[in-house]
Amino acid sequence: MKSFGWESVDAFTQHDFQELYRILLDKLEERLKGAPQDGEIKKMFSGVQETYIECTDVDYKSTKPEVFYDVNVNLRTDDGTYTLNRQLNLT
Repeated sequence: MKSFGWESVDAFTQHDFQELYRILLDKLEERLKGAPQDGEIKKMFSGVQETYIECTDVDYKSTKPEVFYDVNVNLRTDDGTYTLNRQLNLT
């Protein structure tokens, strides 16, 4: 449990896969700092998306790259819409 930065009380709290995945990758990145493998986790498991803002009333545009490790995928079913969090292994 100490590997994930959890206290003993956290062991009895429900954690979802996405949360565990992020904690695991963060800890791996932290441990690999300064090692020959430094930066490999980010290269293997992340992507970059660009946030774009354009104002309609004034002449202003802005773009900002943002690193992501997971993607929310909206799926439509016969009885409504639900969101599926899907982890992507980007190569």
